[in-house]
Amino acid sequence: MPSKLGAPHGWRGSEPVVYQGSEALKYCGYQELACSGVTAMGNSHYEAQNSEADSGPRLRFTLLAYDGDSNAKAGMKGVVASVHKQDAKSKALSIQSGADETDAYTTGDSSSAVMRVGTVVAYVAGVHVTKPADLQKFAKLQVERIKTAAGGKNPDA
Repeated sequence: MPSKLGAPHGWRGSEPVVYQGSEALKYCGYQELACSGVTAMGNSHYEAQNSEADSGPRLRFTLLAYDGDSNAKAGMKGVVASVHKQDAKSKALSIQSGADETDAYTTGDSSSAVMRVGTVVAYVAGVHVTKPADLQKFAKLQVERIKTAAGGKNPDA
């Protein structure tokens, strides 16, 4: 999960909020996501340092950890379906995130990516983040952090 310490130059971050076990399932259900097999869930935010009161670029990072690959694959399909349903005018983007699977799109003034890395599904939603290169930068950041954590290392170290 991206943290304050992990924010790249020019961005400020929030501390992550993490839910585990039954609390993760409950919160996942509130978000209307595919929750079967969810073991943990969390989110954090970044915004451009020069942003004023929700007017500048900002990103929301959401992670869902599942108990196995099949639930993670189903979870990713559910997240993709949910976010595309929210905005039927989305247009596909091609980005390289380094994930096992990636679904990226733009709606004009925003762009998002849903990625799966093993048993973890990551959703990066950017408002006023319209350039595919910018979305790709944050998608890669998220994937690298997941892989680092999965390797038993602290991604903020």
